[in-house]
Amino acid sequence: MLDSLTLTLSGKSSCLTASYFPPILLDPDKSYVLGLVELLTFNTIPNIEEGCNKLHVLSGKTVTFPTGTYELKVIEKFARKFIPSLSITPNHATLHCEITADEDLDLRETDSIGKLLGFHPRVLYREDGVHKSDTAVAILKTNVVRVECNITVGAYFNNQEVHTIHEFFPTGNQRLFFCLTFNLASKKPIVSLWTFFLNYRSPGLPRG
Repeated sequence: MLDSLTLTLSGKSSCLTASYFPPILLDPDKSYVLGLVELLTFNTIPNIEEGCNKLHVLSGKTVTFPTGTYELKVIEKFARKFIPSLSITPNHATLHCEITADEDLDLRETDSIGKLLGFHPRVLYREDGVHKSDTAVAILKTNVVRVECNITVGAYFNNQEVHTIHEFFPTGNQRLFFCLTFNLASKKPIVSLWTFFLNYRSPGLPRG
């Protein structure tokens, strides 16, 4: 029987599963806990993708953005290839942004990037000058990543029991590598470890 062991899972999916045969036997007279040692992952969560990747102009012109992770300046730089007069200025104090252009921008379409820029569906008419966003810019589509494991208990999200073992705010560029280790301390012993399931998910939270 093992007192402790290290399990490493890697892959390109957000759900990683490992089946062990024969099962890993743990001493039923001892108690165990699961601890996350390290999590490394590429931060490639796009904020512009199919279905919300267009900037429409009333004249009939449409700017289509390739799927990717964009900052405001990158959005402005790409869109200026088609709308040279476009200016997108962030307000770092309010987290809103301001837009000006010599063309009428139509943000009413469902595939518009207007929501990402903090605008309700409407037309930004050039004669109105500077347009201020209605809400904060939603440049971060995901602001929490949760790591879950199916053999753990004792965690709650609001009043619901979950299998979360770690959560964090995604920053930086990292490679996908999971390393988890068992240590003595759990109140509920596990007699055998047959299928180990790890879920790495990034629920998008609404931004006001």
